[in-house]
Amino acid sequence: MPRIAPYARYLVVALLAVVAGWLLATALGAPRSAVPVSRGMSPGQSVIAVAAARATATVAPTATPAPSATPAPTATPAPTNIPEPTAAPTATSAPTAAPTSAPEPTAAPTAPRQYVFRSIVGERPTDKAVACGTQFASTVWGRVVDTAGHGVPRAVVEVRSTDGRHRFRSTTNSQGSYSIAGLGCTLWRVRLVYVPGDGQLVAPGLTVRLNGGRYSGVNVNFRQQ
Repeated sequence: MPRIAPYARYLVVALLAVVAGWLLATALGAPRSAVPVSRGMSPGQSVIAVAAARATATVAPTATPAPSATPAPTATPAPTNIPEPTAAPTATSAPTAAPTSAPEPTAAPTAPRQYVFRSIVGERPTDKAVACGTQFASTVWGRVVDTAGHGVPRAVVEVRSTDGRHRFRSTTNSQGSYSIAGLGCTLWRVRLVYVPGDGQLVAPGLTVRLNGGRYSGVNVNFRQQ
């Protein structure tokens, strides 16, 4: 077989390229006006350019717009509690002291009335012939009189032995006289213990000695001062 010249080879390749480009263009359905054809280009170069443009249009990804930056959220200021205005304290009037009634003056307690009597010793007869302890017949007698010398009836006179074993009492008659007999040989305490009235009695007593004889005794009078 005769050898094909190089020019014939280029022509075959170009035809094949044109056919392939046309088939590719038909398959893609691209309009002819989208293929840029420059003057001076051979048919084979035109087909190659169309195929390259189609491949570029098909393969090249569309640029995705960069996401816009989201503005950072602004901090919300915390609510501030505004204190409510407090009402100014109202002036309170000073408490007025309740009028107190002055206490009524009380009368000073009066001292109880006193009946003061003084004891006076009169006659003191003694029977020296009687031995102590052989008789029990001595007597204490006298009167109870007021400041004017009048007898005080219903007054009480007491005679008590100093050892506390014997005690006798006598009430004065209407003339204020009393008498206590049957006393033995010992020391006796003679006291005025009561006078009629609502006062306080003050009457110091006195001590006398008797021997127990019938004719022995002591006259004791009480006079109001």
